[in-house]
Amino acid sequence: MIALEFRPMTESDLEAVLAIEQASFPRPWTCGLFLQALANPQTYAFVAASRTEVLGYGVGEFVDDECHVVNLAVPPSRRRERLGARCLLHLLETGRAHGARKFTLEVRATNAAALALYEKFGFIAVARRPRYYADDGTDAVIMWILNAESVEQQARLDRLGEELA
Repeated sequence: MIALEFRPMTESDLEAVLAIEQASFPRPWTCGLFLQALANPQTYAFVAASRTEVLGYGVGEFVDDECHVVNLAVPPSRRRERLGARCLLHLLETGRAHGARKFTLEVRATNAAALALYEKFGFIAVARRPRYYADDGTDAVIMWILNAESVEQQARLDRLGEELA
């Protein structure tokens, strides 16, 4: 398994992050949106990097005891290498370290791979937002982890951490 370093995202990472973003999403974030995230003290933006390249990133926003997973991606050419799972685990662990007891996100209802990943990590689908994604009118599935401190959730993350190490 490839060695990854998780570190806070910086402006110097944005060229690589934007390339992944544009290859991953029909309506990618702009450079300005990433700059806003970097400037927001309630936001944690990170990259997962090998020695030579950025292989993934994530953005979480903290409000009280909640963390909203607002962006997470790896290059399409590197999918199925468990990089996304490692990024998600890092974000969940970082969120818990910052006091998050609940996590939420929105995901395209048509994105079966992402839905399966989030479910594996303990997210539960609680609602749908019809036509949430403006580019094609796809529904969003709203998912939550409502008790990140539960024994069951901690055991799940410990098990996944061992699998991904």
